Amino acid sequence: MDYLITNGMIDEGRVVDSFKKYSKDSDTDTVVKRIGGWWVAFGGSPYPGFEPFEDDNYFVLVLGAPLLRADRSDLKSFRRSDLTAQALNYLIAENDHDPNAFLGGFQIVVFDKISNSVSIFNDKVGLVPIYYSNLNPDNSGFNELWFSSHVDVLARSWPSDNAIDAVSVADFLAFQTVTFPFTFYKDIFQVDPSSWKRVTADGFEILKDFTVQKLDVCRYSSIEESADHLFNLVKEAEDRIYSYSGGCLNILFSGGEDSRALLCTLDDPAKVRAYTVCDSFNAEARIAKTVCDKAGCEWELVERPPTHYMDNILSSVRVSESHNFFYHAHFNGFEQFDDSGKVFMGGLAADAFCKAAKVRKVSGFGIVKDYDKEFWQYRGTKNLLKTGAFHDPVFARRHRHNLDAKKKYGVSWQEYHALYPASMNTNFANFFINRRLFASFEPFADGSVFEWSVQTPVGWKLNRRVFHLAFKESFLKCWSIPNSKGTFPYFGYRINGPLLWGIENFKKRMRGLKRRFNARVVNDGPWPVWRNVVQSDKFRQQRIQAHETPLRSLLGSEAFELLETSLDSNDPVQALAGLHVKTWAEDFMQLR
Repeated sequence: MDYLITNGMIDEGRVVDSFKKYSKDSDTDTVVKRIGGWWVAFGGSPYPGFEPFEDDNYFVLVLGAPLLRADRSDLKSFRRSDLTAQALNYLIAENDHDPNAFLGGFQIVVFDKISNSVSIFNDKVGLVPIYYSNLNPDNSGFNELWFSSHVDVLARSWPSDNAIDAVSVADFLAFQTVTFPFTFYKDIFQVDPSSWKRVTADGFEILKDFTVQKLDVCRYSSIEESADHLFNLVKEAEDRIYSYSGGCLNILFSGGEDSRALLCTLDDPAKVRAYTVCDSFNAEARIAKTVCDKAGCEWELVERPPTHYMDNILSSVRVSESHNFFYHAHFNGFEQFDDSGKVFMGGLAADAFCKAAKVRKVSGFGIVKDYDKEFWQYRGTKNLLKTGAFHDPVFARRHRHNLDAKKKYGVSWQEYHALYPASMNTNFANFFINRRLFASFEPFADGSVFEWSVQTPVGWKLNRRVFHLAFKESFLKCWSIPNSKGTFPYFGYRINGPLLWGIENFKKRMRGLKRRFNARVVNDGPWPVWRNVVQSDKFRQQRIQAHETPLRSLLGSEAFELLETSLDSNDPVQALAGLHVKTWAEDFMQLR
């Protein structure tokens, strides 16, 4: 579900059309209503039990699923039919606006009819972003505030020219994210998450800030204590999600260790159903099936057609939003996942929050201390902006964001500049997309795990040390089954490190031999061979169309030339980023 709220005047037909265009549930009716001094529009399917709630005093919208933790709500009295009211009652009765009271990624919008006020409460990571813009069309002193959970619905609905921010487009093409708080639109920005906010015509007044900051002294006396805390946080989240699902929990499962940790930590894995998406019944799928057979749970392979991402490009860009990379829309277009009533759990953010995946390493060990000098080496797209008009403005935005991360996270800023808020990490587009397809939960992306991550030394997270300690007993259930890389999650780095080195060298030699003898190469991984995607006839046709469409007038000459460079890139991810921008821009011009 998504919403649009404003204290200005709206064109109801235009708003309804916007929701139909950008909502996955295009058949769902869009509701437009007046509450006090605000116009409210919402459409799409909410998570089960979190439908809009209204009584004489309040009107409440909930995006995501803020599940009260076990110590705040008795599991035995857990009722799925009135969860929006339950969340509201807790906020009012307990007067406790701590995001840690709730699990998951969420946003709660509360209209107080008595005081004619609006307040917003959201998770610590920003898994459900808020976008806003102020208008003062007649310079009368009256500010129109427009805000929404979907940036393109907002851009399409409000009475503005919607000037494109070419710097943000260049930023996205280079890094596949747009630096917070910017968007593809000059006058639309993202609100800083992790706070309780009151909404006024002038903007957002922060009533209570819950930003997690780095402690001067580690809160854990040992790595074992930190590992125990991580395990307990994930276990509690799983128990609550399973209870919420009513015993019908599904898990997005791969041959890796993150989803395996979730499955094997459940009290009764046999009661869940696992789904694996692969090109075929390859090595990844066989490992996933073997683990599920060992755990006793049902398993289903969802085979991905070679042209899957190209076939669903437009709907994927719309559901992901303009500045979130569509190639993370792995489940869009499959009937198994096109059900807002299904509850799914996945292992997103385990690498980011638990294994220091975003820390720059030297030869896999040390941390790059002077990060600014290594700035353009952060991704393989360093040459795209090395020269040209966008180098300095993009760098300036990212540098400002880095300085803000330094203030919050001290020496750990190199890790969290690409993790907070969630939109700074391209992988979190998974959740932005999935929450619009089904009831999506990511225990490792929970705000409490993020807080644990900030307060855990980076050295403990490197080489999966603390993660391994936390879930070693869970991995014991299938200790002899390797993951898709060939290593064994049950064992630590001392065994898996040399093993991985040997496996990678063996695979490299085998690939060379196969190319030499023109042997058929089978994709044994979970993701498609992106190079094959960008070499497909459908992608070539999109590339040709880019040169023939009037996008230059929308993006500007310099941004358009950067787009052409991206589409022609030998880097498949870079080329797909160009395709994302092209698809969004053409769609935007048609809807304008």
